[in-house]
Amino acid sequence: MKILVFIFLLFSSAMTAQSTEKWIRDSIRKESQRRQDETLRVKILSGLKDADLPALSEKIVSGIDFTRLQHENLVFHFRNLCNDRRGPLMFEEDICWVNTVNPAYHHADFWTSRTIRLIQEKYHKNLIPGLKRADGLITDSEEFNHTAAAYYAGDSRKIIDLAKTKKRGKVIDKIAGQNTGYKAVVQKESTFYYFPYRNKKLMLTRLNGRIMGCGSIFLQFANFPDGIVTVKTDYMDGNDAVYTSYQFKDRKWTEIPAKQEDQLKFNF
Repeated sequence: MKILVFIFLLFSSAMTAQSTEKWIRDSIRKESQRRQDETLRVKILSGLKDADLPALSEKIVSGIDFTRLQHENLVFHFRNLCNDRRGPLMFEEDICWVNTVNPAYHHADFWTSRTIRLIQEKYHKNLIPGLKRADGLITDSEEFNHTAAAYYAGDSRKIIDLAKTKKRGKVIDKIAGQNTGYKAVVQKESTFYYFPYRNKKLMLTRLNGRIMGCGSIFLQFANFPDGIVTVKTDYMDGNDAVYTSYQFKDRKWTEIPAKQEDQLKFNF
């Protein structure tokens, strides 16, 4: 019996040593990666330090193909920044502590009161924020507030706070399926916040999770050294997304070819 206990203790000691060594290796690797990420972040910020970001927003708006967005109601999808996460991490879930994706120009820099007014004046749209991480519209519900608190903070919180100063509309959720004989039945009615064009009151229908009678767009942003910002535009219509790059050089923004390898940076 004593021999078995000795063998067990010896085995446990060896496993503990291996676990400790692995933890040390992982810690060294993560710290090395963090330093590389911080170096890249500083380089990106340096290249865009004096850039005219409002002028870039205007260029991006001009580059959107609004012929693919015919509805007067436009849902613009907005996700959190890659390092916005609150609460405990799930098993093996990682987090980008250093934002190397878009530290200089991102969602919150584009979706501002100024840009929203520009789109409304030019294209006469009711603009409806749709939060990717919260899986829906901006509401006052407890469920929304809980999810938003977990994923939207800092700059990512700006669009929520701004929308909540604007108008409230109503959305009727319906569901259709075999169990209802393919007939739509009212599930619930709730309110949501949006940016109205000419103060128009909205009443929307969401059928099986899809908002009817609205166009949709999802813009994502990636920053690169040498003053480059790339925009991924998804019109949410089943067609491929469009990538457009702009470079700030000689005090102005110029559209440049979007590199195919740069598209990998959007996998965050």
